[in-house]
Amino acid sequence: MVNVYDAKTFEVKWPLGHTDPVRSVCFSPCGEKIASGGGPHIGSTKINKDFSIRIWDAKTGEQIGSPLRGHGDAVSSLVFKPDDPNVLVTGSWDKTVKLWDLSTSTCLSTMRGHSKDNEECTCKHGQYPCDYEANPDCPVRAHSERVTAVAWSPCGRWLASGGDDCMVYVKDAKT
Repeated sequence: MVNVYDAKTFEVKWPLGHTDPVRSVCFSPCGEKIASGGGPHIGSTKINKDFSIRIWDAKTGEQIGSPLRGHGDAVSSLVFKPDDPNVLVTGSWDKTVKLWDLSTSTCLSTMRGHSKDNEECTCKHGQYPCDYEANPDCPVRAHSERVTAVAWSPCGRWLASGGDDCMVYVKDAKT
């Protein structure tokens, strides 16, 4: 649940809902939209986990379009591009960073981390996360653990992500 408050009175204007806890929330640069990312309770065994991104009209509280789906775990961070409120970047516990076009509700690109699900990753992956063995020659230059933070540079060219692997990756969004 996301509550939108009146900044002067701190009264709830309206609640915005997910089916699982909300892990991240942000306003668009001009304040017209709100984005929120869902994720399960820690240790949840629910079958229907809400890994969605939802976009809301900040003036009315109405959801804009259908939820965006594509992450395989909690959406832990999200931020609008500073110069384009129709572009959103999301980070997830599934070790990915995704770039979304909100005008078409499509994922433009995915930066995949070190994972057995990533064909480009040449590291060794066992059945459990602790079975991971890094390969120094692996071509993947992305997170090996959950992505916990994403940010745009003020000009909107550079995208940074941080994660539980104690790393920050910076990518030129034009490439």
